[in-house]
Amino acid sequence: MSADLQKVLKEIIKQYGESVLLEPRRISALFADLAGEVPKPQKYAFLKCLEHGFVQPLKNAGETERGNCKQSLAKKLHEEEGLDLGLCVESIDLLERVLIGEVKVKIFCKKCGEELQEKWKQCPYCPAPLVQQEARPAVPPVQSAIIVNSATVDRQKSPVTKRTLFFAIAAGAGLLVSASIIALFSAFFDFSFNFGRVSVIGLFYYSRYYLGIVWLGVIVSLYLTEIFYFNKKFVIAVFIKSALVVTGTCLLAPSPRLSFLLNTYYLRHMYQLLQPFVSSVLFGWGIGFGASFYVPNFPKSRAMLSGIIGGYIGGALFEVLTNYGYGGYSAAAVIIGTFARGFFIGLAIFWAEEKFRKAWITVTYGPKKIRSIALGKKPIVFGSSRGADVYRPTALPVHAKICVENGSIVLEDITSNHRSILKNGDTLTIDSLQVVINTKY
Repeated sequence: MSADLQKVLKEIIKQYGESVLLEPRRISALFADLAGEVPKPQKYAFLKCLEHGFVQPLKNAGETERGNCKQSLAKKLHEEEGLDLGLCVESIDLLERVLIGEVKVKIFCKKCGEELQEKWKQCPYCPAPLVQQEARPAVPPVQSAIIVNSATVDRQKSPVTKRTLFFAIAAGAGLLVSASIIALFSAFFDFSFNFGRVSVIGLFYYSRYYLGIVWLGVIVSLYLTEIFYFNKKFVIAVFIKSALVVTGTCLLAPSPRLSFLLNTYYLRHMYQLLQPFVSSVLFGWGIGFGASFYVPNFPKSRAMLSGIIGGYIGGALFEVLTNYGYGGYSAAAVIIGTFARGFFIGLAIFWAEEKFRKAWITVTYGPKKIRSIALGKKPIVFGSSRGADVYRPTALPVHAKICVENGSIVLEDITSNHRSILKNGDTLTIDSLQVVINTKY
């Protein structure tokens, strides 16, 4: 919107008072005398704002509600007058500046989206060097407008979707593949343990450390599935943290091949019987802990507890299949039991993640691609940065954020520096994506 039009409006208000904005015809006559050089579409759109009576709603809106108010007014003007949406947004912003004053231009880090201070030369959060282009104008570009459609609906129940089964299968397949690779690898080496000769590979195989490599397949499979399912980017730091947690769990796990150190047959038999079960429970705990690093707003305590429960079920099933099932310790029983250990860990973790959410968003990527993401203290980031939860290659690195603050769902539009309070049932349009807010409260 032209700065000349804003200057003219300030002169009009200074001379005639703010009440003149309630007289669109008088403003139109004054524009003819004072704003001849301002483009006609801008004057026309602003006059339509006045004719629709937008002055009082915008003036009465609180600071936290103003963003929502402006978006609804811009949408109404766009639909009823057929004006360009970007021009409507600019006209509402101009009316806000005339009524309330200039909106302070904020500075954001282009890499992480955090708000910065002008005197800073480097972002303390990334860190990334600051450049002049990071200062964003108060008037958003047309393509960055976020439209909010408010609605009042009943409280929602957390749905357990096909995603839970999808991730459970991925966890079972990951464990089965990694265990098969280790088994094939071991076939090429002599693992006989004689007190006179022990190979380096044999020592590794007889130790608990190879368990960490086997169970690493589960967290690798789950993280790659997360990237594929949500169309996210691979973040090496997140993957390394998750992988280190799982592989580090091997320090707590009992070694599967040390039963020979026990003196009696009974003790050896009990050790061989309980070792896979205990390992399943421990690695279920580790996988749940590791998954909490990349599953947004998944409490670590809930993730670890659900992993333990899944490991308990999977480990028990493995014991039944390999010790008491038909055919005894057969290859088929081991394959099915191994898959079951990973499957039930993944099933328990992602069932708990979906079932016990208090607030979440439903994102529609396309006709057959609908995804849900939990909301919480950690903001859900929309943008083109590598760490974005909803990746949009055509958007800014951090386009928008949605989080829960003091029990309220807050939308922060980084492109226009607006914060809006959302409620259950609200529908947003963010960079052509349809986003629906769902809550249990």
